[in-house]
Amino acid sequence: MLELRSSIDAFRKATNRLPECISDGDLQTIPSGATASAKVYCDRRHLMMDLAKGPIGAEVGVQAGNFSRFLLDTLELRSLHLLDMNTDMIRADVKADTRVILHKGDSSSQLRNLPPSSLDWAYIDGDHRAEGVMKDARAALKIVKPGGMLIFNDYTLWSPSEVMPYGVMSVVNRIVNEGHDIVGVALNPWGYFDLAIRC
Repeated sequence: MLELRSSIDAFRKATNRLPECISDGDLQTIPSGATASAKVYCDRRHLMMDLAKGPIGAEVGVQAGNFSRFLLDTLELRSLHLLDMNTDMIRADVKADTRVILHKGDSSSQLRNLPPSSLDWAYIDGDHRAEGVMKDARAALKIVKPGGMLIFNDYTLWSPSEVMPYGVMSVVNRIVNEGHDIVGVALNPWGYFDLAIRC
């Protein structure tokens, strides 16, 4: 472990960046004013209960639909758009919910098919590579209403369970530097934090 740390430190000194095996994307720091109204939550469920206001939302990256079930059971939703490359894995009770609208295929393309400013919030948990996160974020910023929420799952550089870099942090930091404020951070014991920004 000490040898790995020495190698990473040497690489960082020589190139002024982290190796690509550690970070997917170029990291920017968060401006100090961008966190002025941010609140810290014990987990993503509490963050969503407090910040995902409005009856029309979207979850990008659904897998089995367990978090979708929580959203449907807990939030006052009129409709929930579920976007995933493979909607076959989503649990039957979620698919059967009359408030659910399924979108199968590339999430950024599916998001672009929705009318501008048609969502109150969007939860981004799809492709975790920087390029994929950026595509989803750019598309979502156009369809979430001004003042609405864009919540990013897995705000981290590295996935310990998958042993691979994530691009979520680099994308979110860049978007925040473009003028969006952070309004919430949800903690996670494994470091898979959630971060909510105002659109």
